[in-house]
Amino acid sequence: MNLKKAFQYQKAIKNIMDELISCNLGSSAALLPAKFCEVKDIHKRSELNYLFPTEERNYQDEVKIKKSLNVQGYELPKLLKIYSYLAVCRRKLAQAIADCKNEMQIGEEKFSYDAAVIYANDLRATLTIYEVLVSLKEEERNSVNEITFSSNNERLSAEYTVTTVTKPLPGVVEAAKAEYNRIRAYTADLSDMIEAAALMSRLNPAAEPAFPITANLDYIYEHFEELQGK
Repeated sequence: MNLKKAFQYQKAIKNIMDELISCNLGSSAALLPAKFCEVKDIHKRSELNYLFPTEERNYQDEVKIKKSLNVQGYELPKLLKIYSYLAVCRRKLAQAIADCKNEMQIGEEKFSYDAAVIYANDLRATLTIYEVLVSLKEEERNSVNEITFSSNNERLSAEYTVTTVTKPLPGVVEAAKAEYNRIRAYTADLSDMIEAAALMSRLNPAAEPAFPITANLDYIYEHFEELQGK
C-alpha cells in the first residue's frame, strides 16, 4: 500500500465512522440512541367507559408499538465493536502514514512529505498576489471636484475635473513577472515530486485494513467476523 492509497483508506474509514455516529446524518446515524428504544403508545380508551354507564359500550385499552427507526436491524453490541475496530484501523493507518512521511526525502532539499506539501501550498498562495502585480499598468480615472467662492458678494460654486493617474513603480511589473514564472515552475515541479513520492512510497503492510476501500457500514457489518480474523 502506498501513501496515496493510505489517504483514500483514511477517508473511507472516516465515512464509515460517520455512518455510525455523525450528527450531520440525523436519524440516519446507525448509533442514534432512539434506534435502540421501543416506543409504544398506550391508548387508554377504557377511561371513556364512565361516560356511558347505562349503554352497552365497553372501550378497551390498546397498545400500538411504533415502527423501529433501526430499519437495518443492526445489533447494538456489534455496532459498538465495529466502531472500536474502525478506530484501531484508523490509528494504525495514521501511525504508518506518519512514519512513511517522515522517512521521505523529496527534491534536492530532501523535504519530508508534510514539509513539501506545506511549502508548495504557501508558494501557490503567493502566485495570486504576483498575478495582480504582473497585471499592473498605467491607468487614468476622472472625477469631478466642486469649489465654492464669492464674487460681488454672491456665493458661487463651480466644478472641475480631477484626473487620477496610477502607474506601477519602475521595475515592479518586471520583478513580479520574473518571480511569478520562477515560483510557478518550481511549484509545478515540487507538486510532481510530491505525487511521485506518494505513489512510490510503501507503508507497513500491517497497517492496511482488511476491507476494501469501497466498503460501507453494511459491508463491515456483514463481514465483521471474518475481518476480525485477518
